[in-house]
Amino acid sequence: GPGQVAERAWGSGRDRLPRTLRWALTFLFVNLAWVFFRAPDLTAAGELLRAAVTGGLAAPQDWLLEGLFSKETGALRCQGRTEHCFLGPQGRPVSLKKACPAYHQKILEHLT
Repeated sequence: GPGQVAERAWGSGRDRLPRTLRWALTFLFVNLAWVFFRAPDLTAAGELLRAAVTGGLAAPQDWLLEGLFSKETGALRCQGRTEHCFLGPQGRPVSLKKACPAYHQKILEHLT
């Protein structure tokens, strides 16, 4: 929303900037926006941005670590969900649920 408004207000002036600088500005804007998307509230987002800009060496806030470590083992846990985790003969993603329902069910049983 606000990013699009700013981009429209800037108008054709943005085209005078070098392409690399325009790319870098877009990258910076998206990364800043993700902080606000991920943070539980504006205060937490502000604290995270302040630490990032000032080089704060404090421990990460609890909301950043939520779900990151296994409670049983303390190991780092990577988790994601997808319906397309295998490639077919043509090298294209295949839905495991459709292609091999029995195997899909075994994986689901293991995860729950």
